[in-house]
Amino acid sequence: MNAHSITPEMTRLMRVWQHSEITVHLTTQRLQDIHGDAVACCTKMFAFRCVDPRTLDRLKADFGFDPDEIRNLERGDFRVWDASF
Repeated sequence: MNAHSITPEMTRLMRVWQHSEITVHLTTQRLQDIHGDAVACCTKMFAFRCVDPRTLDRLKADFGFDPDEIRNLERGDFRVWDASF
C-alpha cells in the first residue's frame, strides 16, 4: 500500500474492521504517504511534532489539528483526534 495504490482486500479490511475484531495501525512521518481510503477510515489519529507544511495542512484539513500547536510540540508529546464509535 502506498499513497497511489491500495489492494481491494486492504480497502475492504479498513472498511469492515469496525464489525470484526481486527485493528489496523498505520504509521508514517508524512500523512500524504497514506492512501486516501485509509485516511478516510481513520477513527483515531495521534499527531506528534511535525514541521512539514503539506502534512500540517492535511492534519488541519482532515482532522482539525492546529498547525502551530503540532509544529511546536515537544519531543514525545502528541495530540489525539478521536472519532471512535
